[in-house]
Amino acid sequence: MWHIPTRLGFVGVSLFFALSASSTPVRFAAPEIMLFHGRGLARPVAVATWRENHTILLEGERRVNVDPAGNRPALPLDQRPYLDIALFWGNWWRPIAQNRTALDTLRASRANQTGRYYPRHRGAAAQIVLNGVPRPLSDSALAVLRRHGIPIEM
Repeated sequence: MWHIPTRLGFVGVSLFFALSASSTPVRFAAPEIMLFHGRGLARPVAVATWRENHTILLEGERRVNVDPAGNRPALPLDQRPYLDIALFWGNWWRPIAQNRTALDTLRASRANQTGRYYPRHRGAAAQIVLNGVPRPLSDSALAVLRRHGIPIEM
């Protein structure tokens, strides 16, 4: 039988229930590196700061996928141009993220996760798709992509 000191046990159990009972989603998850690659880019582009990756992934806007006039649905994703994304999760990628030479030789095949980025197209909002779930991107996310030379419209 286990014996956990009373104070430590109370703190641990309280912390467990406080974290698991939270109704708000985790807002601090982001990969160390996001590598954008594919047609439309001359070479892969890495976004290698946690804060920028957090902005891209977690500051999505809630808007409907319609054209600016609002009178017809935008093109389905399978009919839109896209870039592939390789996501590198975990702090063991941090030394690579902080080393430009290592970052320039990083291959998408080493990623923990993959996804797609759909830039704005014919009135449709820019979206990112991870695990088959599309999410629109915020203006702040698009500003990060623009800063890195990743097209925000195709």
